Amino acid sequence: MTKSQKMFGAAAAFGLAAMLAAGAAGAQPVRLTVGDLSVPGEAQAFDAQLAAAAHRACAGDYQPSELAGRAACESAARQRAVSQLTPAQREDYAQALRPAQALAMR
Repeated sequence: MTKSQKMFGAAAAFGLAAMLAAGAAGAQPVRLTVGDLSVPGEAQAFDAQLAAAAHRACAGDYQPSELAGRAACESAARQRAVSQLTPAQREDYAQALRPAQALAMR
């Protein structure tokens, strides 16, 4: 990451408007706060926001017994939101979460 990218990420958290509902008619955009995704704590906070927003967006479309459909909806919603990040942000996000995910797998 370049110095200017780090300064931008650290200096200003900005909103990411993401259409999270998977094809639901009338789905409302959700605004997520994106900080410096190269910082593990900020990447984890963004990941938690994203997971909660995807869960809320998909929860009403599926019955509790339809776990596979709901999981697919949430995954698609997360992918659409992450695709709105810049390539540098996506790389930082993946790198910052990697250690936490590796430890959780142990």
